[in-house]
Amino acid sequence: MSNPEKLKWSNILSIGNQAIDNDHAELLSIFNQLVDLTNKEGSRSEFAEILSRMTDYARQHFKKEEAYMEKFAYPNLSEHKKSHQTYIQTVANYNLSFLRNQKPDPIALLMFIESWWTNHILHADSMFERYKNGINAEVNYK
Repeated sequence: MSNPEKLKWSNILSIGNQAIDNDHAELLSIFNQLVDLTNKEGSRSEFAEILSRMTDYARQHFKKEEAYMEKFAYPNLSEHKKSHQTYIQTVANYNLSFLRNQKPDPIALLMFIESWWTNHILHADSMFERYKNGINAEVNYK
């Protein structure tokens, strides 16, 4: 399995909401720190510290994002929350095996994180923005 590459923020990843885009850019920045650490074979404790920071930031982001979606009565909110829970649970399971000194594969985790965030931003979050923009268009049209 090859090492994951750094993720670069670009307009392709923008969902059109500055606050959410800023959170996503920060999460990618923290992810890139994990990639750097893995590529230079940093210590397990450094990896755990950065991963914990990313997980904490993700939890805060999910909370804000879900509250924002609730304001618009987003019909897929329940499914969206489940996706967030799956992400947090997967990372928590990794941390647990890490703490139990079971030597989990950091590359596999980074590949999961890379894939999850990219897909989540490009599909799930973008779908919400399209829904929200449709509501706003209807309101403006009337």
